[in-house]
This record gives sequence, C-alpha cells and structure tokens, in this order.
Amino acid sequence: MRGPAYCTTLDDAYFFLNQSIGLPDIPSTVPLRQRYLRACILFSWIALEETLNYVVEELVSKRRLLCEPRGGLLDRLNAVRDARRVAPIDQREFLDARNTRNLLTHATSGEVENRLLTIEQARRVFEYCLKVIRETYPYEVGIRI
Repeated sequence: MRGPAYCTTLDDAYFFLNQSIGLPDIPSTVPLRQRYLRACILFSWIALEETLNYVVEELVSKRRLLCEPRGGLLDRLNAVRDARRVAPIDQREFLDARNTRNLLTHATSGEVENRLLTIEQARRVFEYCLKVIRETYPYEVGIRI
C-alpha cells in the first residue's frame, strides 16, 4: 500500500497559516501576519495547480484523458474529476476561494496594503484547496508539519 503523497507547496501553505495564527495579536505583528496570510493563500492555489498538473499527466499517460484539458482552472479540474469519476467542483465554493486569491493576484496598486486579510480567509482558502486536492488527486495526500 502506498503511503501519503506530499506537496511541498501545500506544506508551505500550512506552515504560513500556522505562523500567522501563532503571532501575538498586537499592532507590530500586523505586517508579518499579512505576509504569512498572503503566502498561505498563494501557496494553497499553487499546490492545487501543481497536483492538478500531476493528475493530468498521469491520466494522459494511462489514456483516461486523450490530451491535457483546455480552459480555465475550473474547467480543467472538472475534466480531470470527470475522468476520475469524481463529482464536479461546486462553482460557488470555487469562486469564493478564487475571489480571495484574486485580492492578491489582481490587486490594483496599493490595494493589498489597504485591505487586511484575516486568518479565517486564509484558513478557508487553505481548507478548500486541500479538500479539492484530496478529492482530485488519486493518492492520499498528507501534510508535513
């Protein structure tokens, strides 16, 4: 039996989430907490895309997919999930998590500094990406603390 698979970027996302939680709630920690929360959110999405790419490669090699799925991330995830006979992504959940990520990746000048992220936002994104990874990836996925 195969042991759990690990994704270093997922481990990093978890690390940064926990670092943000562990900071004392004082004004001087706000910039560091924001850095940790941004890192958690971005690494969570990177981990999701990394594992999706691995699954696509494996499914193409096993001829369960004829070619790499086209379209956006949601389309690609659903194509892979269909090939693996997993239920499609809940679009509302996906858009909610993606909107939090988009605050960082599509922010206007100075917007990131003016809008403080919360631990709860980062936790929701991390848990969402972890859930989708575990549902989509063909092997057990663990997190190294």
